Amino acid sequence: MPLRSPKPSIREMKKAIIDAGLETEDLVERSHVEERYEEALALQPREVDESSSKAKGMAQAAALQKKASEPPKARPPAPNESGWWRMEDLSKAFKKYSEDPSAPEANYFMGKALQMAGQADQADEQYSLFYDRCVAIHQNRDKALKFYEQKIHILKKKQAKTLLRGAEPSVEDAKKLEDYEMMAACLPRVEAERAKRRKKTCVVC
Repeated sequence: MPLRSPKPSIREMKKAIIDAGLETEDLVERSHVEERYEEALALQPREVDESSSKAKGMAQAAALQKKASEPPKARPPAPNESGWWRMEDLSKAFKKYSEDPSAPEANYFMGKALQMAGQADQADEQYSLFYDRCVAIHQNRDKALKFYEQKIHILKKKQAKTLLRGAEPSVEDAKKLEDYEMMAACLPRVEAERAKRRKKTCVVC
């Protein structure tokens, strides 16, 4: 039975994260460090085997020729278009995060599903729970916001590298980016709505 390579320590993973130009201050649990570590590894430049460059060039030319002969594929909708998320996409995403009931993202996806179903009040309740859980995990709203802004930065950097290679960013990454941007926007929005309700209550009193 082959031996598994030991997992890197927290210190080793944080060093790799810092070397990749990412931050570690917002990482609270080991799972957060491991996730950021995987993102850091994804940003590392790939080594090029010069001895096989000719073979790779021929393979790329053949792939381009094949692609040119195929009918054009429909491009995914822009992030601001309606229909970007389908209900089945939300179901898959929510299933992923519902494995950990304490994950704030579970409330975010539930809120999004309810919003798509036209149940605005119930959606707002889930977004509010998302806010509370984010603040509880990251200690305050600013650190929670920084956590999602870091994820947005990583995905944008990854997309830029993909475009530089002449490839199209994946639809999955585009969906992730859209959701992280909406999660980041959700935090100050919930805070503002709560302040508005408090002010309204004080006026009535």
